[in-house]
Amino acid sequence: MNRLAVAAIAIAFAAQASAFNLIADGGFEMGDSSSPQFTGGPWSTQYTYATNNNANANDLGSIWHEGNLRVMQQANNGTTGHSSWNPVTANEGSFFLAVNGATQTNPSPFVLTQVFANNGAAALSISLASVNLYAPGGLAGATVLEVFLDGVSLGTTNTLADNVWRTASFTGNVLSGGPNSTLRIVANTSQASGNDFGLDNIQVTQVVPEPFTMALGIAAAGAFVRRRLKAKTA
Repeated sequence: MNRLAVAAIAIAFAAQASAFNLIADGGFEMGDSSSPQFTGGPWSTQYTYATNNNANANDLGSIWHEGNLRVMQQANNGTTGHSSWNPVTANEGSFFLAVNGATQTNPSPFVLTQVFANNGAAALSISLASVNLYAPGGLAGATVLEVFLDGVSLGTTNTLADNVWRTASFTGNVLSGGPNSTLRIVANTSQASGNDFGLDNIQVTQVVPEPFTMALGIAAAGAFVRRRLKAKTA
């Protein structure tokens, strides 16, 4: 194998490696009601993790109650205890995070946080899938989700009242000054009822060169190798 081929493979391999997801359990695949996500797992939140829930709205473990969340496979009457929730299955994998974001007696907004190793990357690409489970206030509205990297807002995305998963992408620069960075997802919508949504497939990856930029890099590497070979044979 000549040096040009080696250089091209090295560049391509570096690009593939940099696409590795830096977030742990971004698809909430650690399980359903027995999941340890919020009891020592990679994610943290101030909301209550509902376990042993059923269709009885009086069950304190039910996702029907405001300020509760649960990792589940499907949202419907039998799994949420909320007869008005839109039926939704996971965006990817088997599970997703369902959140009851109503704020009538729990005024704190939903905040999901994970501290992750930024792998020395300066620029990161963040993406997440979200879906509306019940429109804010029972109206045709949306839940506004804001994404932060190291305390800096990267922008917002809205869940529309049509129970369709949508993926939003953001780009941000690491500002932590250390080996770890912090991702936060905040629900900015305050409604006394409704405001229920799902999250899935959260990813943080290093920004990789575009195909054209990659081609230029490979061409430059090839020119360098050819010059070296020509110099040795002169």
